Amino acid sequence: MLAGDLTIHTDIGTNEALSAIEVLLGESADAKVLLKRLEVQAEWLQRIASDKSLAAVYLETTNVVAGTCTGFLRNPAVKLLDFDLCIVDEASKATLTEALVPMSRAKKWILVGDTHQLPPTDEDLLRSGDLLREHDVSETDVVQTLFQRMADLLPEHSKRMLREQYRMVRPIGDLISTCFYDGQLKSPRTGGLPGYELVFGRCVTWLDTGPLGERRRESAPGGATTSYANRAEAGLIVTELQILQRAIDSELIRPETKEKRVEVLVVAPYRSQVDEITRRLARTTFNNIDVTVMSVDSVQGREADIVFVSLTRSNAEGKMGFLGPDYWRRINVALSRARFGLTIVGDAAFIRGTNGALRSVLDYVKDHGDDCQVRGCQP
Repeated sequence: MLAGDLTIHTDIGTNEALSAIEVLLGESADAKVLLKRLEVQAEWLQRIASDKSLAAVYLETTNVVAGTCTGFLRNPAVKLLDFDLCIVDEASKATLTEALVPMSRAKKWILVGDTHQLPPTDEDLLRSGDLLREHDVSETDVVQTLFQRMADLLPEHSKRMLREQYRMVRPIGDLISTCFYDGQLKSPRTGGLPGYELVFGRCVTWLDTGPLGERRRESAPGGATTSYANRAEAGLIVTELQILQRAIDSELIRPETKEKRVEVLVVAPYRSQVDEITRRLARTTFNNIDVTVMSVDSVQGREADIVFVSLTRSNAEGKMGFLGPDYWRRINVALSRARFGLTIVGDAAFIRGTNGALRSVLDYVKDHGDDCQVRGCQP
């Protein structure tokens, strides 16, 4: 990454701000000294914001500049800088041209990324043959990032795999390692959320909707939308969250401190399912947990104490949509967000009749009873 925007935003005038501070601080000698320093700082910030030459002088005195790949182009002062080293984080999410913008200003590069997670280009776009032909580009031209190209072509001494991860506890990490990284990923973290397994059974749970019969099926898209929802799965997730809330209230599950709330992330592959879960949660109040609902495509880079993944799809035709074999990166991203607890909500029989990453995940959960479980929901 390299320099981002150097813009300072002021919502109120300096005089108004100083008057407000003076009222808050009082009339003591120390307060007056502090007020004078704040006045000097405010004047300095205003000059930096308005005088681009001062920004250039300031940047020349810094050793590290951070920002987005393309954001620093908006500031003329940064465009003149050269760097000894450019570190591009999340490089697998940057297009080739985005990555080259900061790299062109540096003598050496370090690119950090994961080719097993989502690329910058929408995978659906790649399946639009007409669009590719219209612009005379191949699928390889579109999908290959600079990071992927370097991973494929650089000699071994120029590449290094980071084999240890510390986000996920070992049971979750082992699942991800086996199903998506050929067993190469190690997970030293063993301490989980106290009481979680006492309430939910295992760190990794597949909550099977099969006992619901026809109610487990997805809802067909209506109108112009092609997005699916699954009301049964949405209801089950709300119920699981209510169980979690009661367990925290009764101190069966204990966050690290009494003040710390439990972070929960709910992930779904379809926008309609995200909306369905969000609507149901709006009718429920949680005291000790913070719940965020997101689509798979927007969740990369996020993490939470506990994650629920709603698979959404279940139909007699065996249609997988965003969960099919071509979308294994999406599944990897969805399942690898959790620190302490992962619950996959979906129709096990439906997944068992398919091929791809989710079938491998289901088989892993069934075969590792010490760390994982398949639990049928109540009909």
